[in-house]
Amino acid sequence: MPEPIILPSGRTLVVNVAPFTPANKLRRTLAKEALAVRLDLGGLPGLMKPGTTIADVEVSSLPPEALDTMKNVFATLLASEPVEACMWECAGRSTIDDAKMDAKSFEDPKARGDFLPAAWEVIKANAAPFFESLGLSSLLAGAAPKSGPS
Repeated sequence: MPEPIILPSGRTLVVNVAPFTPANKLRRTLAKEALAVRLDLGGLPGLMKPGTTIADVEVSSLPPEALDTMKNVFATLLASEPVEACMWECAGRSTIDDAKMDAKSFEDPKARGDFLPAAWEVIKANAAPFFESLGLSSLLAGAAPKSGPS
């Protein structure tokens, strides 16, 4: 059973991986949307030591070009209707407080702060397995808080 994730509101998310077809559609959609972003890493490669990933680099040490690229990737994916549609297809087996995760899960304005962390967890759980054998699963590392409300 997947490990429960405590969302910012204190509700519990359980992400169950979708079948291959919707998960693969999400992978393809993420790749297609990412192609729209101009990649400029500036001096980032010089900051990385052997055996480290982008997650190990301090944001404050990133060159402006790399920060701009990261911002553009984030904004492109955040604004993408195709990515969101694929995320919803993949979320069909996931639950929030034992109820199916769907748009109604976020209807209450107090629950809307849970949407992005929950969506990110669904995207990670469904896309990361495609990248593990390539050594690229760290691209989808980090994100949603694991602790309850502050």
